[in-house]
Amino acid sequence: MISDHFVVGVGPGNWKLQLPYYGLEELHPFYSEGIRMFRRANNDFLQVLSEAGIIWFTLFTSIYALVIIYLMKIKNRVTEPRDYIILVCLLFGFIGFFVIFFFSFPHERIEHSVLISLLIASVIVQHRKIFPRIRIPKLNHFDKVWKLGSHLILICCIGLGSSLYRSGVHARRALTAQAQQDWNMVIEDVKESSTPFYRLELSATPMSWYSGVAYYALSDYSNALLEFMDAYRHHPNHIHVLNNLASCYAKLDSIEKAKEYYNKALYISPNFRESLVNLGVIYFNSKSYSEAYKLFDKAYVLGGYDHLGTYLQKTREKLKQVGIKPSDIFSE
Repeated sequence: MISDHFVVGVGPGNWKLQLPYYGLEELHPFYSEGIRMFRRANNDFLQVLSEAGIIWFTLFTSIYALVIIYLMKIKNRVTEPRDYIILVCLLFGFIGFFVIFFFSFPHERIEHSVLISLLIASVIVQHRKIFPRIRIPKLNHFDKVWKLGSHLILICCIGLGSSLYRSGVHARRALTAQAQQDWNMVIEDVKESSTPFYRLELSATPMSWYSGVAYYALSDYSNALLEFMDAYRHHPNHIHVLNNLASCYAKLDSIEKAKEYYNKALYISPNFRESLVNLGVIYFNSKSYSEAYKLFDKAYVLGGYDHLGTYLQKTREKLKQVGIKPSDIFSE
């Protein structure tokens, strides 16, 4: 991902959307089956480099490099024991943060961001005490513009934060309603949570996927298709979105479209059993018994589907009727 988007990255927050495109086959079944979703890279440095590219990564790391330079300059001028103790505390604070940066994700947690901001501010204060800057006369006109702009930004942030909080509350209610199979409540809460700023929940699953599942459970396949198509627009690499979109097309007798999206899901995760079985059923019903047998057999080897033995037996019988041995299928 980094090599493909080295200069500008994949975009803020898009790492978890782009990761499945690079394949889930080699990952633990929890991830290749879509039971769990990766939300972050191995550490914050990789996250920033993959999402923002080398230019912003350089700016991001230069902030901390500048702080270290400040600390080194302060160290050479410190004379008071009290200032030296403060310097040591700040230095070890930054060392601790660098260790966390390499093994965890402090960048996304507000308390860590506040703490690192306070550490940086403390270093700047100490540096200014030792190396006072030449004061520049204030420009009253610029001060007014700056204050007005700051207040407007603050108001926008409060409004956005309030909107995101409300959306998050309804998203949690939708997930609870789904667990209870209260499909009408799922649809209602997804609608309430939907804003231009809140399209995906924390696992990077589109909210419209949940309403699509609800419509599908209510046998309203036309509305389910609309919701799954919306989910696909927001996350085209989500294997459950692809699988459910394909199933919806199958219910509406758009068989070629169903095959297309099942194959997209299997391209991302070749061991995704749901799509293997569903595509196998499509081939079985269209009398492509050899293709169906391959898919059923692969899903059966992966395990977890007890009823596959019945599918395999029925497919063997159909193959026998057309004079094909199952062993000949894999030798082709």
